[in-house]
Amino acid sequence: MVIFRPRRIPLGDIRQLGAVTAGTPFAQLQRAGMPTALMADIQRQRDGALRDAVLHSIRGEIRAAFGNLSRIATPAKGQEFTDKVARSWLDLVSADRERTGLIVLTNAVCEEVNTVIREGLKQEGRIGAADAKVRNLAPHDFTRAEAAEATSYKIGDIVVPIRDLKAAGLTANALYEVTETSLRSNTIMLRPEPGGLPIRIALAPGNKAATSLVAYEPVERDFAPGDRVMFAITDKQSGVANGARGTVARIGSGQVEVRLEDGQLARLPLDSLAARGLDHAYAATAHDFQGATVDRIIVGMMARERLSTQKSFYVGLSRARDEVMLITTKASELADRIQKQTGERPAALDAYEQRLRDEAREREAAEKLREQDRQNAKAPERQAANPPQRRDADTPDCRTAAAPRRHSAGSPTRHAAIRATRQRPREYRGDSARTACRAETGRTAVRAQ
Repeated sequence: MVIFRPRRIPLGDIRQLGAVTAGTPFAQLQRAGMPTALMADIQRQRDGALRDAVLHSIRGEIRAAFGNLSRIATPAKGQEFTDKVARSWLDLVSADRERTGLIVLTNAVCEEVNTVIREGLKQEGRIGAADAKVRNLAPHDFTRAEAAEATSYKIGDIVVPIRDLKAAGLTANALYEVTETSLRSNTIMLRPEPGGLPIRIALAPGNKAATSLVAYEPVERDFAPGDRVMFAITDKQSGVANGARGTVARIGSGQVEVRLEDGQLARLPLDSLAARGLDHAYAATAHDFQGATVDRIIVGMMARERLSTQKSFYVGLSRARDEVMLITTKASELADRIQKQTGERPAALDAYEQRLRDEAREREAAEKLREQDRQNAKAPERQAANPPQRRDADTPDCRTAAAPRRHSAGSPTRHAAIRATRQRPREYRGDSARTACRAETGRTAVRAQ
């Protein structure tokens, strides 16, 4: 009898950007002691200096990585950052454009760069002069926690279930418009986009509805024949997968034709899920570019961007085989920021453990304060139990009494002091402590004389 023991071997790169909605299970397993084999021999980079830059970025040696980059550029005086990024790609010859990728950090910057590039391509006659507007969907990229809160959704948002929710009456890959949100009950009201009765969906952390809905913001984008495009939504009905790329062949009569990279021609109705997920493919975010490989890469990172982190920097560098051009607003400031910002985001478990540690420290500090207050409260009681001894006003203190003035050996004052010293013990027999004190004072005075 043969017994099969299946094994699961996770494979990944913890230096790359993490998923928006998921946690960091691969990194957490490694921190928990999972045996790990490290593949340190980099195959993608063919240029030695670029390979060294990538290795430095992996180790967090950012300034050393900067030193191995062949090209670092900044905008000219009065030039916008997005214009510099776009012009750096437009200045390439056509053959180099085809093998050069362009990475920025945010969707907003990506939109601006693509707009400048499209204007340049129109002037060159490489894409059609007339644009056609297409109703589009821009992903909200909610985390799982955000997707479970009604406050995350706006009226007019479009929601697409990734699976059938029969109990709620939702169909996978259908489009639903948000018509109402209730913060009190944490519910959203959805209406099928083609029309129909509204459906109220209850949200809660971890429930099936919250983990099955993908939210988008309705936008309009311009496309023209010749545009390079990518698909951001999987549409099984149209046979198009998320991430597929192609070129617009024709647009009009209620449909768009896209020549895919594999040579197939996809004819898509403009109201189809695939067409609604179309986006320009000149510049892309670091998240979208993960997994891609190009000969050359242009990386646009502003020095004060929140997403300028070690992870974004590493992803940008490691996509290229031969050359990287880094464009930034100020190189030294960017290097300092990347050095400080790792880009690590705490997973829910990490955040929970940190919260427990913080609460333990707060309890310890509070206990110390309470103990100090108790000690302060007991101080008056100890003083009342041990009151200081009362001393007459004319009784000198043995510890602090000042030495009397010196007198000559034969002076009357000296003899008077001696007589006084001999007589005082009789006057103070009732109080031995004060008597001894006065006697000692007298003897000190005699010796001093």
